[in-house]
Amino acid sequence: MTKVFGCDIQPLDRDTCYNLVTSLRDPQDQKAGWLLAHCDDGVAWGRKDNDGWRFAPHSFRRYSPEITPVNLQQLRIFNEREEILIWRQEAGFLGRRLSDSASPSKILEPFSENWIVLGDRILEGPDAGFTLIADKTGSRQAVPLECTDRDFDGKRPPLTLAVKHYFSIDSSDNGKSDATGVVWISATRLVALTKEVPDV
Repeated sequence: MTKVFGCDIQPLDRDTCYNLVTSLRDPQDQKAGWLLAHCDDGVAWGRKDNDGWRFAPHSFRRYSPEITPVNLQQLRIFNEREEILIWRQEAGFLGRRLSDSASPSKILEPFSENWIVLGDRILEGPDAGFTLIADKTGSRQAVPLECTDRDFDGKRPPLTLAVKHYFSIDSSDNGKSDATGVVWISATRLVALTKEVPDV
């Protein structure tokens, strides 16, 4: 198996994944973080604090489906330290936990960047810590942030996902006699959902 640098990857078995999906209780008890679920009937966000998970209020539920073993395609639970990724397979759910570890060299250190979250306007809210946002195509999602119209006054959408990429290298350490030394991104995890404040 190819080594992924700067992180530890722990496989999660079907039972652990199913139990996490049905209870949304992390076996290692993450204290805070975010949740992003892609379901057959839409995208669902969640946010965890000391009081547990919070999901979109009833007023937004038609745009934020309930997460169940029947409709779930992929689930990410993430924070600054680690991410749990669960995905559907024909025989059930599988998953992995990815957390940071020491990197052996500067070249192989993880790389961080921000991805723009779809949405350039507010439709409703905020309500109970969530805001319903949309873009010009009509796509909508209830994000677990309190946003105002002013947040969307800038030239680009203000919401971003902080992500972290981890690298592998084609080397003789992987048992290859014809190693090329090529470095590539072999794992990516979500870190945080953030809101950029527009310039005045």
